[in-house]
Amino acid sequence: MLKNHALSAALISLALPLMAVGADAPSELERHISYMKGVTGPVVPARQQAKLFGRQASTTPLSGTLTAGKLITYDAVNYTAYNEEPTDTTTFNMVMAGYSSSGPALGSLSPELTGVTSVAFARVVKLFNTAPFPEADLMCNLFLTSANLVQGLNIDGTYLALTQIGSSVKSGTTYYDYAAVALDKVSPDYPQYFLDEHAFCSTFESFNSTYPNGSTMPLTLIP
Repeated sequence: MLKNHALSAALISLALPLMAVGADAPSELERHISYMKGVTGPVVPARQQAKLFGRQASTTPLSGTLTAGKLITYDAVNYTAYNEEPTDTTTFNMVMAGYSSSGPALGSLSPELTGVTSVAFARVVKLFNTAPFPEADLMCNLFLTSANLVQGLNIDGTYLALTQIGSSVKSGTTYYDYAAVALDKVSPDYPQYFLDEHAFCSTFESFNSTYPNGSTMPLTLIP
């Protein structure tokens, strides 16, 4: 009995750092942090799109503009303005660059990109209490959450393929989570997954240095 209580307490203590103040469904940021650690959520199978006069109505790319916002977040709860040099790398530290409608709110999208609630690069330092190997504590990815079914996005001429990694339902609408670097659920290889995320940091740094905070660029979702 004591062992069971001790195990329960240990599991709760591990979960607390990634929990928001509310105890309801996790926020997009919390879900994406879990995905970066290789914890995947339920994936809703792609539904047949509505047809209009015998054609797929959603085959046209969705285009607009992204105005990038940047910030640093600690423990998925506390946010500070992006100052180009994180001062604390001894604990969880995540730089976000792009757009998020909530938790945290940053950047903006033009009205044409309806249904998108977040599209942001993430760079995490020290994601694990004890990293499985050094590369697992410097990880980068790009995340998109949208009500649209997509296979990739184009940011100012740079195409990034996306993989659907999870989904959630809000007010009756299904939102799909996508990532540029995703774990292979059929044959999971965690070391390679962390190495791939680590390698993606060059893409993050390129975006981060090319587009200052507040800069605007064209963005297209590819169905």
